[in-house]
Formats: sequence, structure tokens, C-alpha cells
Amino acid sequence: MHLSRLSRLVQDAKDVKDEYPEDGEDELDDDMAYTQDFANSEVTKHLQFYPEETTGPISEVWQAQRWKEYKPSKLTPMYSCGVRQFFVDELALLNDNSLVIPVAWIKRDGVLCADCLNVTPAITGWTIGANVRSVPAIQFQYNYYDVIERVGDEKITWAADAKPPNMPNKLRELAEGDNLMIPIWADNVSGNKSKQYNKHINMYLANSNIPGQLLQQEYFVRFVSTSPHATSPEQFSALKEQIEATHTKPIPCYNAETKRKSSHMGGNANCGCRRCKAGGPHTVTETDQGYHAMHYAG
Repeated sequence: MHLSRLSRLVQDAKDVKDEYPEDGEDELDDDMAYTQDFANSEVTKHLQFYPEETTGPISEVWQAQRWKEYKPSKLTPMYSCGVRQFFVDELALLNDNSLVIPVAWIKRDGVLCADCLNVTPAITGWTIGANVRSVPAIQFQYNYYDVIERVGDEKITWAADAKPPNMPNKLRELAEGDNLMIPIWADNVSGNKSKQYNKHINMYLANSNIPGQLLQQEYFVRFVSTSPHATSPEQFSALKEQIEATHTKPIPCYNAETKRKSSHMGGNANCGCRRCKAGGPHTVTETDQGYHAMHYAG
């Protein structure tokens, strides 16, 4: 059931044809461009999803002031620890038994922290403090659902002057989405030296959640679209619509770690699975000895 559902999701993530004004249809493929970064286990360990405050020089995109200008809901809205997810604008219990509502997640000198508002339970009504304090992520113990299970939703009465956000956070429905910063650029490649003039405008993107040192490599430049008809602003407009659509319908991507633990290697792999050593390259399996070895245990 689970694998068949994943297959359907991946099949749905195909090239998209966009209609540009007066210019017919052109191919636009941004959906799978940055899912490749999540599919590569050598890349995922470098991905950064939170803005960072640093006392040193600014060397990465996520350290720039621009990231901090976004609303917290537009950035990565949660921190995951084990089986628990801690979302912004939700009650959470710290390991010192104090209640808080995180309003933003941010790294400070390499340590993930949350800007929080204190919540004080009282018989006359729970109150929300006005002062923001920074709390390291490792101090978060129980999330909103754990708190509700401990105290009961009907037992939480907010004070008249308190303005609690709607809980649980509606972003939970988007299945723990991560935020991506994607610089996009266009290139006019009409002037071929080897052929006659052939008008084409290409679009590319890169994943700014990856350290700049890696982005200098050609591997991380993703082709998005090309058109002999649509101008770069028209292609930008179509791409913007697709990106905004992911806010309500996230793009499924291949999880290399899950496949390593549970799935076969694929038809062109040397071995039958990631655990079994049966098989080998064609230079081995196509010999008499290699072929017969595939029919014996061990």
C-alpha cells in the first residue's frame, strides 16, 4: 500500500505544460529540479532550512538579513525531534515544565533555537507574555498534542486579554514541509556559433539551502524551462505560480535513506538489493561461474 501510494505520487510529478499568452505551450519542469537534492544522501546533509544569526562574517544566504524579513509561517515552521514535531504558534512544554509558544525557529551560532512567548496557566485564564525569549531546541520536551493530552483541551481557558493563535497549526496538514530558497535566472542562448540564429530563452535555478561552496559546482545548476516564444518574464510568471502552488500541495520527493532500508535497487543495479550481495557487474554475472553463483544461497 505504501509503495503503491508513493508510485502514484511520483507519477503525478511530471513535466508541466504552461500556456503563455499568444505563444502556445512550452515545457516547464521545476517540480523535480530541487527534489534531486533531497534524493541524494550526499547532498541532504548539507541542506539548511533555518535562518541563522552569526557573530562572524556572513558567508551563506541563510545568514543574510533577508531571510529574517519573512513571516515565520513562510520559513520552516517546525522542528522535528524523534516522533514529535514542534510547530510555531502552538503550545509546547519545555524540560523545565514551563509552557511556551514558539513564534519562529532560528539558528544562533550553529545552535537551533526558538523565539518564544511564555504562557502562564492561571485559574482566571491562561496568559501569554509579551517578551520574547530564545530557547534552544533541545529543551523542547512535549508538543501541542502532548500538552492537550496532559491537561485536556476543555481545561484551557484563555484570559480575556490573551490572543492565542489557532491551534493546532494548520501547516501540520502539509506533512512537515521544509522551506526552500531558490534563486532563478534566465539566459538567452539564441546565438549559436555552430548553427544559424535560433531564438531560445532558457531558465535555470539553484538551491540556496546548500552552502555556496557547493553551488559553484555545475551539478547543482538545475534546468527549468526553455522556449523560442515566451519571454523570460512570462516564464518567470509561470514558474512563480508553480512555486506558490507548493504552499498548499507540497511536491513528493524520493527518500534515498528510506529506499536504502526497505526497497530494491532497481532493474539496472548490479545487486538485487542494498543488503544482499548476490549479483555483480555484467563482467561477472555473464560468466558461467558468476551466473551459477546467483542460484545458490549465500
